Amino acid sequence: MNIVLVSPPVAPFRFGSVLLKTRKWQPYSLAIVGAGCEQLGHDVRILDGHAQSWTLEETARNALDANPDILIYSSARHDAWELPTPDFQFIFDFFEILRSKGVVRFPVAIEGPHGTLEPERLFNKIPELRYLARHEPETPLLRLIQFFDSPSKFAEIDDLSYRDASGDIIHNRDGAALEDLDALPMPAFHLLPMDRYREHGDDNLPFSLVVTSRGCPMPCGYCFKEMFGSRLRVRSIPRVMEELDLLINKYGVRRIFFHDQIFTLNRRRTHELCGAMIAAGYNKKLTWRCQTRLNGMKEETLDIMKQAGCVEIQTGLESAAPEIQDQILKLTVEEFIKYRSYGERIGLRISPNNIIGLPGETFASALASLKFYHRLGIPYAPNFHFPYPTTPFYKKARAAGEIGDGSFEAIGPLAGRVGNALTEGDLAVILKSCARWNRWLRVKQRIWRFFNRTYGSLVPEARRGAVALRSSEFGRVPPAARPN
Repeated sequence: MNIVLVSPPVAPFRFGSVLLKTRKWQPYSLAIVGAGCEQLGHDVRILDGHAQSWTLEETARNALDANPDILIYSSARHDAWELPTPDFQFIFDFFEILRSKGVVRFPVAIEGPHGTLEPERLFNKIPELRYLARHEPETPLLRLIQFFDSPSKFAEIDDLSYRDASGDIIHNRDGAALEDLDALPMPAFHLLPMDRYREHGDDNLPFSLVVTSRGCPMPCGYCFKEMFGSRLRVRSIPRVMEELDLLINKYGVRRIFFHDQIFTLNRRRTHELCGAMIAAGYNKKLTWRCQTRLNGMKEETLDIMKQAGCVEIQTGLESAAPEIQDQILKLTVEEFIKYRSYGERIGLRISPNNIIGLPGETFASALASLKFYHRLGIPYAPNFHFPYPTTPFYKKARAAGEIGDGSFEAIGPLAGRVGNALTEGDLAVILKSCARWNRWLRVKQRIWRFFNRTYGSLVPEARRGAVALRSSEFGRVPPAARPN
């Protein structure tokens, strides 16, 4: 069977002041599905329209030209853990264009968060849609392909929705999370345009994602967990090392992003993986970044991560306002400054994530966070809170009647302004203030570099970054013209 998997081009999502961009990173789960289809003896192509910078029309034409027996389409936003692009229209647009290019004689399967959230909506809008994988996509899709010629067995496939012979939509039960991640095949990197993927930290280095675990047990009110759930499951260290060896020695990868939601949740395992990377000499061949919580982190863990090639840790500070931190149960500012200072001493960047417009946010607290980031020397791109369906903050907003029917169309215009008194004008001022301060920060950094080149290290790295702010300063709003 000829199986074609499609990762579509996704334009930046913009609604008012909210802007979400999607980077060109590997469609990791889709590549695992592709590898599994090959193991079942099928011919497989992956069309990564996003990485190839194809238009929707070009992607649709290439899909038709591939003459598939089944087309598997992914709506996942591959660079943002589970967070979906808050839009359905890009999915519908692709299939309308596909339909306009020729007769669609093959069945379509869809995987991703959109179908997990609203399977009926996709079946109603896409007549060619026959199969839909909810939650973790690999098991239902590979079982579908395995039993493709035995429709009587479809009812046994958990997490599968499908249109039966009479046209009725059947939703099988939700399945349990996949326990043995090592049972998944290695992603089919050979089916991807590996030369097209780059990490934003260094566009010159061949790059790849690697996922060593799934699931996150932390109770963040804004985090969408419908795809991989709340329970941590891990791949074995030998299996991760096998993948790293493949990427380094076959594809020349020199930069990795470990795409785990909390990379260091099991610290003993973190030490074991870092030790294995050092023993294999991978720390001399590549650098890497990860995302994790730093609460209670030991300096020895940061040390071994640095030795293993880690250059940056992204962590969920999210806000510098104590009243917001108390609500989201994240790292305190004082803890963050401590870890950032230590990271600068050992040459490991500790970078805070940010969210503006969480419940309880005020114009003053938003600009205080902005001030804090810039005093640390961190260029700041405001990430406005989007209450994704099924999250605790979404449920609270729905109960309060803030977001109508709770659809993406209802949430989009209110992003950044749910659970607080911010206005669209406030968000616009925050963006303008941020852009102005970022420009000034770039000027200061050029001055620092000039003095360091000319006179030596007169401005130590630790002094540039670790600016200890007292909590009482967070309430003082930096100069910015608030709208009338």
